[in-house]
Amino acid sequence: MFKQIIGAAIIGALAAGPVQAGDFTFSVSGQGRDVIFVPGLGTSPEVMEVVADRMKHFRWHFVSIPGFASRVPSETPGEDRIAAAASAVSDYIAEQELPCPVLAGHSVGAIIGVAVAADGRQGLCGLVLMDAPPALGAVMAQDTRPETLEALADSVARPLADFSRSQFRDWAGQMAEGWGGQASTRMKVAAMMAESDPATVSGLFAQALTTDVTPLLGRIDIPTLVLFTTPQGAGLTDDMIGDFYRAAYADLSSGQFRHIPDAGHFLMLDQPTATAAAIADFLSRM
Repeated sequence: MFKQIIGAAIIGALAAGPVQAGDFTFSVSGQGRDVIFVPGLGTSPEVMEVVADRMKHFRWHFVSIPGFASRVPSETPGEDRIAAAASAVSDYIAEQELPCPVLAGHSVGAIIGVAVAADGRQGLCGLVLMDAPPALGAVMAQDTRPETLEALADSVARPLADFSRSQFRDWAGQMAEGWGGQASTRMKVAAMMAESDPATVSGLFAQALTTDVTPLLGRIDIPTLVLFTTPQGAGLTDDMIGDFYRAAYADLSSGQFRHIPDAGHFLMLDQPTATAAAIADFLSRM
C-alpha cells in the first residue's frame, strides 16, 4: 500500500505540470513505461509527438532545451551545454525516481543521450539514438584532427551568433532543406529553428561539431537502438549507410540497428508509424 501511495504521488506530481531541472523543462504525456526524449538542434519535443501518439502505452518525458524553438535562452550561455543538458536529465531521473527509464535522443539530443548513458548512474534500461553519428564533425570534415574540427566550427557554426534574425531565418530554411524529407517536415523544422536563439544554436552546433562521443560507447552496457536514414542526394545506398553506422557504433556492447526508409533526418516526422514500430519492438525485447 505504501509503495502504491508513493507511486501515485509521483505520477500526480508529474501530471501536475512541467518540471524544471536547471533551465531545462520537462513535460509529461501518457502512462506506462518511462521514455525520455531529447530533441535535436534548434527544435522542440513537438517533433516526437506524432510518435508518442502512436505509443500511448508509454509515459513520455519531453525535454525542452533553453534557447531552442522559442524557449528562453540559458542565463549561462557560455557553459558546456551538452554537459548541462546531460546533468539536467540525470537530475530529473533521480528527483522523479523514475524506475528503469529509456532515454531517446535525436541528432544533438542523441549525443546528450550517450553522455547520460555512459555515466551509468541513472538506472537507465535502454537507449535510443536517432540519426546521429557519434562524431558529426569528423563525418563532415572527413578528418578527426582537433584543429580541423575547430576550423569547421569556426566556418559553419560560430558565425551564427552574430546573424540578424532575417539571416538566421534564411539559414534555418537552408538547413531544413539540406536535411531532406517531406516538404511538410522541412517547413515545420525550419519554423522551429527560425524561432530559436541564434547564439544558443551557434554554441551547441559548434560543440556538437567538435565533440566525439565514440570513447564513451564502451561504457554503455544497456541495450541501445540506433535508428538511421539514408541521406538523400548523397549517392549512398541503404547498405552503405548501414555499414557506416554499425562501424561507428561498434563499441556498443548491445547495439541494435534499424534503417527507417523513405525519410530525411527528421525520421519521426517523415515516418512516424515506422519509427514508433521500431522503438516499440526494441522496448518489447528488453
